[in-house]
Amino acid sequence: MKIVITGGTGGIGKILIENLIKNNEIIVISRNKKSIEEITKKYGSKLKGIVCDVSDYKQVDQTFLKIKDLDALINCAGILGPIGSLESNDIQEWENTIKINLIGTVNCCKAALPILKKKKHSKIINISGGGSAFPRIYHSAYAVSKAAVVRFTENLAKDLINDKIEIDINVIAPGAYKTKMWDDETFDKKPKEWGDPKLLLGLVEFLLSENSDGITGKFLHPKDDYKKLDKNISNSEEFTLRRIDNFKFKEIR
Repeated sequence: MKIVITGGTGGIGKILIENLIKNNEIIVISRNKKSIEEITKKYGSKLKGIVCDVSDYKQVDQTFLKIKDLDALINCAGILGPIGSLESNDIQEWENTIKINLIGTVNCCKAALPILKKKKHSKIINISGGGSAFPRIYHSAYAVSKAAVVRFTENLAKDLINDKIEIDINVIAPGAYKTKMWDDETFDKKPKEWGDPKLLLGLVEFLLSENSDGITGKFLHPKDDYKKLDKNISNSEEFTLRRIDNFKFKEIR
């Protein structure tokens, strides 16, 4: 399988590459030239690295024009953004968070679609984050950008179904992982329990496999019982970002 992973030189992208590289051909995209050089040196011919700022559509478009064959896209590129009250936030940093986390995801999906739709049941996996399903104090830019990624995923899934294009697109709420992003954290306390990379990888591998064909527009967590899902779930309100009345439910973080 040929997979493009954005933001793959650090964080969750790096975790996924370390495991997916064993059985797949990986193209990693990052705006950090030094990181690209380091990761391509580490993995050799099994991995191709491309320097690209995902928030710049011209760069993204040129990057994907060079990719002739593709089975899946995993959007991991993201930043934490400004922390603190909106009044104290630097508005340019706030806007930049939206540009990288949301617009970067949109850019890569748009550029990849012409390639992915040539295949039967190709895959897109987007990564959301803390604040996408619940308010996150002093992280307004990050939370808004990641919540928007969830709604974008749901909307694009419906568009593709309507257009009879067999690309499955889903979004993962991964949980907290001890990555570089946490080094930039100045408000939130570290979680009592870090996310389990094995659980995350299991969900990613499921969404990349033919076992998930037809499952699209879903907002999933590694602890969900996702292996019991089938394509009929795509017409359900389950595993979506919704307002729910008259029910008691427990948050999944």
